[in-house]
Amino acid sequence: MEESQVLDVLQKARSQELFAITQYLSFHEQLESFGYSKLADGMKEIAIKEMHHSAELGARIKLLTCEPEDVFVGEISKPKCALVIFKSAMDLEKTAISDYNYFIHICSEHKDFISADILLGMLKEEQQHFDYFMKTASLIETIGAPFLASQSSALISSIKQNS
Repeated sequence: MEESQVLDVLQKARSQELFAITQYLSFHEQLESFGYSKLADGMKEIAIKEMHHSAELGARIKLLTCEPEDVFVGEISKPKCALVIFKSAMDLEKTAISDYNYFIHICSEHKDFISADILLGMLKEEQQHFDYFMKTASLIETIGAPFLASQSSALISSIKQNS
């Protein structure tokens, strides 16, 4: 097994995860500030899943006798509306899906089927994240303000208190 190429793709995958964690936590805070607590909670849950990915990749990298690198792959964005947040998250996941397919190929080519299997499990979760972001963006585009209002805990609490 050619460990250097495998380690390189594992490090790249981990860097993407670290960036996604920070970006999704930033999106979480923005959605909270917009009053969309349900959407914020969903974003936070995905950030936590990305943390698990990062930890799992770090452990695999250490097992292959290398220290994980703490490198970011992008610049944190702060969109001004929920729709742009979810479209930006879709773009991140689309990139991750494409890259993970390539990373799996590299690991398999170098006969590191354990790393390939780890990445395959993460790829499946990245696809689920993409699907969630796409469905949410579609609901925002299609339904608009009524959908966004339904994602506000403050509005739901006030409706319950008035009934």
